[in-house]
Amino acid sequence: GTPSGHPRWRSCASNRRAVRHSSENSNQEESHDKIRGRNLPGKYDFGENYMWGADGIRQNSASWDTMSSPWEPDVEKFWESVGASPTQTLRLVNVGAKWQSEKEAITHIYRDAAFLRHIFITLGTFLPGADVLSMMQKAPQVAELGMEVSVLTQRLVQLRSLMPAIDLLNVLEQCPQLLLNQPKAGGEEVEWLIEARFHQMEQLLPTLNVSSIVQAYPQVLLRCERELKDNVMELSSLHPSLDLHGIAQMVQNDPEQMIRPHLRA
Repeated sequence: GTPSGHPRWRSCASNRRAVRHSSENSNQEESHDKIRGRNLPGKYDFGENYMWGADGIRQNSASWDTMSSPWEPDVEKFWESVGASPTQTLRLVNVGAKWQSEKEAITHIYRDAAFLRHIFITLGTFLPGADVLSMMQKAPQVAELGMEVSVLTQRLVQLRSLMPAIDLLNVLEQCPQLLLNQPKAGGEEVEWLIEARFHQMEQLLPTLNVSSIVQAYPQVLLRCERELKDNVMELSSLHPSLDLHGIAQMVQNDPEQMIRPHLRA
């Protein structure tokens, strides 16, 4: 045989690597073409095994729920009728897909246009002026409350009693998870959670107007106790010239720093 050091052997090996590399690149490009859904007439038949992603990229959903289910057209029309953008419509339709396993308890609701219309009207009645569409997109589970008016009423009364100094509708628009019994999956119940966070922030920064912080940035209520404590310590280290009163004033002026201490550092 030809020794490995022979020029002809090296040339053949180089050619083999070049051919293999070219083939790999071709396969990768072909795969990317399929994923992106490029206009390649006659080359690929996307059929019903593909869906459009929220970012406009066509995705292979053969291993997910085929996005051509019989319920889709009616549900799409409903979301469009209440002012949903194409991206909002897609994301809300996807809540009904079988592959949304973490939302399995509510997927059936999001496949029924009649159910959704009833829920939308109910939530709008009890939350007058609120952006129900945005709320359902941020926290799809609130749809269940639209079918349980007594629970929804009790929750609103409970929240108003827990946070009497805030504009509740505005807060719920920003953070609709607070309507749920457990705003964070597997976490504390909403009543305990709100009382605990208010008390903690009052202890960490005694001169802080906690209600105004929650009004401006209600997501702070969903943060864990340790995280808020660490963030206040971080703010103190980032601004050593400020005492707790100074830190409180800074957070008062920019509530998001309570959960993102490096935001203005």
